[in-house]
Amino acid sequence: METKPKYRIYPSLLDSFQDYLDAEILWDQFYGSKEEPDVTVAEFEEKQYRELLDSINRVPFESEAASRGTCLNEIVDLINGQTDTRENVAVKSLKLSPDQTLIAAAQGRYMFFFDAGFCRELAARYKGAARQVFLKATIETAYGLVELYGYADEILRDVIYDIKSTGRYDFGKYERHWQRHVYPYCAIEGGYMDSVAGFEYTAVKMAGGTTCTPLLSGDIIPEYYTYDHRESTECLRDICERFIEFLEFNREKITDKKIFGADV
Repeated sequence: METKPKYRIYPSLLDSFQDYLDAEILWDQFYGSKEEPDVTVAEFEEKQYRELLDSINRVPFESEAASRGTCLNEIVDLINGQTDTRENVAVKSLKLSPDQTLIAAAQGRYMFFFDAGFCRELAARYKGAARQVFLKATIETAYGLVELYGYADEILRDVIYDIKSTGRYDFGKYERHWQRHVYPYCAIEGGYMDSVAGFEYTAVKMAGGTTCTPLLSGDIIPEYYTYDHRESTECLRDICERFIEFLEFNREKITDKKIFGADV
């Protein structure tokens, strides 16, 4: 039996691939209501294709939204007892007055100021959780063995959580994302958990960060999915096989060979 994986895939790559597959749907959401759209469907599809290749090749990319989310996750973990910080993330608590504290956090060229009370409220949801848990497991596909891997934000009892900060939210926003399949699958198949009841995307609809309301806070909206191991296994096998077909078709454009199982 094959033991060395032919492909190594983490869930955000599957998300990028899903966005590429859903390019026409996403174009309609963003531009379909405009009389004169900024881009055509074909141009948007090309953009999704280029971004997917950049993700596979680990092209460095700075994003204010991504940095804000990373900083918020870091604050939650520090409040709950984490002793070290992520690389390139700095966090400092500042007392403005006897009844107001803010938390400053920076990553790269971005700095954010969060309302401390809001951060404590969010962190309380995960009190006692295992944080930033590395999970991996393999899955058999028609094209060979695939290793799935990544870091789960929070694991509390039999539920796995992923914290998502966003400026706009509609329920079901993350339904077609793949963390809700990958992390529970890896937790069970990798022997970290005997069973998983469900997966929650904790959506944080951010507010603030303006001149009038400088401190960031937000509405906390749970998006919960009951986990079915057999169903997720089949879904993962299908998306992995489709993704592998894309990888092989575009192999000459892929410079980061780790995705092909290389030990780099």
